[in-house]
Amino acid sequence: MKGKLHKVKFENLGTILQFKPEKVFEYTHLSSISKLPDQPENYCTLNFSLSSSDADETTLNLSIANFPTYSIYKHMDFYWRSALVVLK
Repeated sequence: MKGKLHKVKFENLGTILQFKPEKVFEYTHLSSISKLPDQPENYCTLNFSLSSSDADETTLNLSIANFPTYSIYKHMDFYWRSALVVLK
């Protein structure tokens, strides 16, 4: 995925690891903004899973693993906390 955000060009790299419609979507992620080399240890892994309850509700769970730096952790935490509120 390529784009421009706040006048800064970026390219996100990654691989889909798991896709089960209406159940799980998991992928790896590395952004050019991080300036880290394209090496496996520099990729985060994001896992989105859906679960339903008897009350006819669906819950979206997000887990993120392997933060290569503290600043990436802080960015992902801020971004996804905001994004999940919007999705809700």
